Amino acid sequence: MNTSTSENPHGPALARDFAALDSALKEVAQVKADLAWFDSLDVAALEATIAHRRATQAQLLQRIQTAEAARAALPAPNSAPSSTATLLLALSPVLAWVGGHASAQARATRQAAHDRNAEYQRLTGVIDDCRGRHAAQAAALATDLDALAQHQVFDRAGAARCLTQARAERDAAERQLEQTIRHHASAEARLAPIATGLREAEAAERDLRNRLFEVEDLQRQLAAAPTPAARARIHGACTTRFGTGQPAKVIERLQPQLDGAARTTEKWRERLAIATADASNTIDTLVLDASNLCYRNVGSKRVFLGLAVLDALVPALATRYRVAVVFDKSTQRRLDTTPRALQERFGAAVEVHVAAAARGADHTFLRYADGPTSYVVTNDRLRDFTDLAVVKDGRVLRYNLLDRMIELPALDIATRFQNDGELPTLER
Repeated sequence: MNTSTSENPHGPALARDFAALDSALKEVAQVKADLAWFDSLDVAALEATIAHRRATQAQLLQRIQTAEAARAALPAPNSAPSSTATLLLALSPVLAWVGGHASAQARATRQAAHDRNAEYQRLTGVIDDCRGRHAAQAAALATDLDALAQHQVFDRAGAARCLTQARAERDAAERQLEQTIRHHASAEARLAPIATGLREAEAAERDLRNRLFEVEDLQRQLAAAPTPAARARIHGACTTRFGTGQPAKVIERLQPQLDGAARTTEKWRERLAIATADASNTIDTLVLDASNLCYRNVGSKRVFLGLAVLDALVPALATRYRVAVVFDKSTQRRLDTTPRALQERFGAAVEVHVAAAARGADHTFLRYADGPTSYVVTNDRLRDFTDLAVVKDGRVLRYNLLDRMIELPALDIATRFQNDGELPTLER
């Protein structure tokens, strides 16, 4: 139901409960993953891997030290050559020019320098490679040591208890979400038709306002028209649009229609506001004042109806709520039956209780509806019980009892019953 005038009152709770269930599911998955990791970790294999990594690190360090010592014995790649080599290199063009070939000693000197440079670079590469592999082994070793330490301190029994608790919280979140979905759907079913009616009423009112504004504009133009020809054009436009050339007559016809449409819109708004307030109640349990529902006030008389009303009402309520029916002792005697027969009459899904004679039923059924989602159904004024939470919180639902129908406006429930004036006969 998407409307600018009303939203489902259970929408925020629905979003909250979806988020709560998602969080609970993630918690269960996380604890299960922790337990699976603990159970699947091969400690012996991990310890062997750690020993191997340490041995590999030691080997790599030895290789680094050996390569560094060998490299230290070599001159730097670009170090200056000896004075003799320098002189020969300087004279090599002259010797080549004079002798027609390069000096053998100069070639040997250049080759030796080249070989030393190549060896220096090779050793540098070995050192860099070993250092990189050593760093990788160190990182992997730290990870393995951390895993081993976590495994050693992991409380498996505690994790198993956490999993049990997480599953319980998940199940509770699922139940809460299912309950909220039912409340949301119930509110949607109740409010959507009213919201649709309101939108249609608003559209009808808006159309009448637009038409009235249009004809009032024609009337203003008519009053300001300077010539008969101009007035004739306005009369023609009014006839084309509204079927008559007299704007005043159109206004006289449209104004009462607009007033009526505005009243209709306001009634729809009031109805939607009341229904939204009623639908916002989160009700799971209804406790019925059965003795109250066995009578009907007719004028100054109190007429005993027996179980006619309850026979019709309880099944209608039991499809949506958990229902408890509480009788007082005098009503049970008036019905000439037993608590067991009453229970069998309403079925195992409905809780039936007969209050002790000395105490009466009022205190019992009011105390029974102690939870925030438990409401009582009674027309008693309850003046002597204003200290009880169900009365202080306003969790009291009133009903309208007619000759052959009972209505609970707050629940949008109305059901008919047979009222033939005969008291039911129940088996003992």
